Amino acid sequence: MSKLLFSLTTLVMMISTPLPARTSPEISYTVGFSEPNSHLIRISVTVSSHGRKELTFRLPAWRPGRYAIQNYSRLVQEVKAVSENGNSLPVRRESKDAWVVSVPGMEQVTFSYRFFANILDAGSTLYTQDEIYINGSNCLVWVEGLQALSPVISFEFPDGWKTATGLKRNQNGSFTARDYEELIDCPVIISPDLVHEEIKVREIPIHLWVQGKTNGNLSRLAKDIGKIAEAQFGFWDGIVPFSEFHFLIHLVDYRSGHGVEHRNSTSLVIGPLTDMPDPNDFSLLLGTASHEFFHAWNVKKLIPADLVPYDLTKEQYTTFLWFSEGFTSYYDNYLNFKAGLMTEEGFFREMATQLKSQEQNPGRKITSLSEASFDSWLTGYSTDGNRNKSVNFYGAGELTAFFADLKIRTETGGKKSLRDVMLLLYRETVPSGKGFTRQDLLQAFKTVSGVSFEDFFSRYIDGTEPFPAGDILEAAGLTLTKELAPPTFRTALGIDLRRVNSAWVIDNVLPGSPGFKAGLDFGDILIGSENNPVPDSKPEDWLQKLDLTKPLQLDIKRKGQTKHLSVPDVNPDNFTYKITKNWFKAAVFN
Repeated sequence: MSKLLFSLTTLVMMISTPLPARTSPEISYTVGFSEPNSHLIRISVTVSSHGRKELTFRLPAWRPGRYAIQNYSRLVQEVKAVSENGNSLPVRRESKDAWVVSVPGMEQVTFSYRFFANILDAGSTLYTQDEIYINGSNCLVWVEGLQALSPVISFEFPDGWKTATGLKRNQNGSFTARDYEELIDCPVIISPDLVHEEIKVREIPIHLWVQGKTNGNLSRLAKDIGKIAEAQFGFWDGIVPFSEFHFLIHLVDYRSGHGVEHRNSTSLVIGPLTDMPDPNDFSLLLGTASHEFFHAWNVKKLIPADLVPYDLTKEQYTTFLWFSEGFTSYYDNYLNFKAGLMTEEGFFREMATQLKSQEQNPGRKITSLSEASFDSWLTGYSTDGNRNKSVNFYGAGELTAFFADLKIRTETGGKKSLRDVMLLLYRETVPSGKGFTRQDLLQAFKTVSGVSFEDFFSRYIDGTEPFPAGDILEAAGLTLTKELAPPTFRTALGIDLRRVNSAWVIDNVLPGSPGFKAGLDFGDILIGSENNPVPDSKPEDWLQKLDLTKPLQLDIKRKGQTKHLSVPDVNPDNFTYKITKNWFKAAVFN
């Protein structure tokens, strides 16, 4: 198959009328591909020297949407620079992410390198024989001081392949971005097997691009995505920060529910959904799609002042990821409920699950939501370190949004809600481009609700107090009840298990739990009890057959030695929460 500069077919839908080709852009990128089993992408950047004696080329150390250092430069190799005449220029490595090129007297410089691309998640870059997937924030360098230049980028790949991206297309098949920030904020899928569906919502084109088997259900998915878009356009009172939107969807045959937000697109890796199953089983895909779509407003526009402007060279600390991610998690469910894609019972079940999850998390007692947001740069979203101090700001933030919403509705007799706070904050802070502060948040909450939220923030966001869930729900006309549930290892013993090879290994021990007091530890292999081993599958079935009102005798293996432990105070009780409407009191939630 011949390699040549791709000329896009009419299948590719871009944002506006094609732009005229540029004969000599101030900065241009060329991305080439050969030998897919090497997974090496050839990238070159040609730029005017602007009379400088040195040019510094930098690669991001992290990407927007993932607040952790990624060190993408580890994937770079074979760095070179040449003059406009093809003569080699000296390159000096200034830091892990920066290369300095000496360019005395040169009009143009071409900086080139290869990038190893063999990871598929929503924020990665991939090159295989089946597809090319580009996230510019991983692999495209910028030229220091020249980020405002309008770049042109060209891709060289097999004839006949199709392209999905939010970048603007030129007549010669290249693409143009307003600046470097837009260039890296528009991911690209290039593949011979892309499937495309377009709908319009309020005259806004919404494109679905699917890489993976679809078995004909794409039209139904497009209709459901349209419902999400309609609900969110309505939520934001008709404010639409893009002229069209692209869903770039990878369907994979392994467990994944990852998405990354971008200004006029989102990238999703969802699985296992190979062959796109029954339309009624789209819940994971629709939940992730709703979350990332909401980010087009909350994060891409409504952004903490700590992150303005982005500094992609180092950590950029913020204490507001509970708002940026957690409130988005709340609304991805709430707006899917309002769109008819989730039942009211299903929505309340999600909130009840989050409530139980946060109560069971010992980290919530010692780590505030503000701290958890700040610490994302330290943990890298990993499960390393002490799991018993960690807090997931997505789930905990979602629960915080729910209770804040109920408090506002209660204080205003149902006339106002958290939506009014989001809209007010958007209208008052986005036009300035400066981002919002803690004071902006508090003022918006007070303006909408008529009461101060300083105490709410101090206790539940900056502090570690548990929510008085029953009181908040009751005041809002909702009822919180407990329902008996089968015991689990976490509730009965205070341990979590994971499967390693053919063994059940203790992955965590909750402080103060029966298992902790009995001496169970990380890495212990749970064997079971005498003449009653833990089965290879469904270990909790084994637990649930035991008499947990009596001391539990356990056999474990530690460092190759079998040990016998007694757990005298097993907790035999477990329950789930259920949230329902109180039919004897007017509910302010709708």
